[in-house]
Amino acid sequence: MDATTLESETTGTESAEWTGDGLNSLQIVFVAIISVALTVFSIALSFLIYRQFAVSEFERKVLNVPYKAADETLESQARKLSEYGYNAETKTGMIPIDQAMETVVKEMATTESK
Repeated sequence: MDATTLESETTGTESAEWTGDGLNSLQIVFVAIISVALTVFSIALSFLIYRQFAVSEFERKVLNVPYKAADETLESQARKLSEYGYNAETKTGMIPIDQAMETVVKEMATTESK
């Protein structure tokens, strides 16, 4: 081995120059920007899908709930107001509300005309 060969083996400087690590910086930046954009888009799309689901669930569970208990109460009250009956506690009779209003109007008319 001569001195020139020994020097080139130890320093690594042969006729070919070192050209870097083989990575293209512009490609790396481009891929990074695209990756960030896709990530932001995915997060925004996920949020919009979740929001739509939450709104539809709120409408289904809260706004469109049948008012079964309230409807039953109103129906029983309307039934009580439209039938005859007797209250044993107060010892009074009950007549339908329509008939009671007509009776009151007739009584008021006769008292005003006197």
